This record gives sequence, C-alpha cells and structure tokens, in this order.
Amino acid sequence: MPVGGPEDDFFEVGGDSLKAITFMLDLERALGLELSLTLIIEAPKFARFCEALREHRTTRYVPLVPLKAGEGLPPVFFIHGVGGNVAGLFPMPTNDLPWGGIGIQARGLAGQEPPHPTVEAMAAEYLREVKARQPDGPYYLCGYSFGGLVAFEMARRFGSRETKSAWSAFSIRG
Repeated sequence: MPVGGPEDDFFEVGGDSLKAITFMLDLERALGLELSLTLIIEAPKFARFCEALREHRTTRYVPLVPLKAGEGLPPVFFIHGVGGNVAGLFPMPTNDLPWGGIGIQARGLAGQEPPHPTVEAMAAEYLREVKARQPDGPYYLCGYSFGGLVAFEMARRFGSRETKSAWSAFSIRG
C-alpha cells in the first residue's frame, strides 16, 4: 500500500486500481469484515478512509462514485464495464482535464441486492441517479466496453423525453 499522511489521497501517492483491490482484500482478511471495494474510492484520503472503517461502513450499494473533482463544468458520467465495478476506472486518464468524473457502478456487487435484470433496467435507474445528482444538462456519458451499450440506452431514453440537453455516449475498449 502507498504510504502517506492522513490528508493524502491513496491514488495521488501511487495507488492504482490493482493496489486498491489488493489492499481491500488484505484489509477484509485482517479485520474479518466484508468491505465494499469502492470504499477506497469513496474515501480516498487516509483520514476519511479510517473514519469510514471506524463507522463500520461495510457493503452498501452506492451507484454514483466520485472519480475526480471538476472545475465548474458538468461532470462526465462513466458507466462500468461488464464486471459492474468502477474500481478499474480510477485513476482516470484525464487527470489534467478540467471536468470532473463520476463513475456509475452496478447494483448487486456486494450480494445484498439483486443485480439489474436488463440493460433497460440499468439505464432507467442510472438516469434517475444522474438526474438526482445533476438536475439540469448538459449531460455527458462515457461507457467502458459493455457500459457503452448502457450509455447508449440512457441517451436514447433521455432523448425521448424531449429535453434539450447534450449527451455524448461512446465506448472505450481496453
């Protein structure tokens, strides 16, 4: 695990998605807890992470996961790939760009809720979450691999509501 002070960010001091996964699995074994893999993404600063552990925050479904703070521009919403988790999207390759990024992860990763049965169900729930986070457009979507299909369905559904908002949907291949 990268070494840093209480206010240092795990990813800014050398952590990456593979180190985050390894760290979280080691921590689960050491503490005997079932932890959400996205806890390190939700609380990347060591002090906040420790606080979350003290609160015994374990697995719970959090669909929107902040990936990068923005500078006043609408964020890009990154939809997960086939595995459903956004851990692989962090750190983003756009660290020097001004817009923020928010990952959208699948329901059912922790096994406490059923996964979405269809792409359409995913798109409907993700749209509700995006609109709750950002009531007005423009909206920008980016789908990682399988997430491109979900992003396209979200854009299609949103476009059918006759709302004048910009959407950008595409797929990134690894």
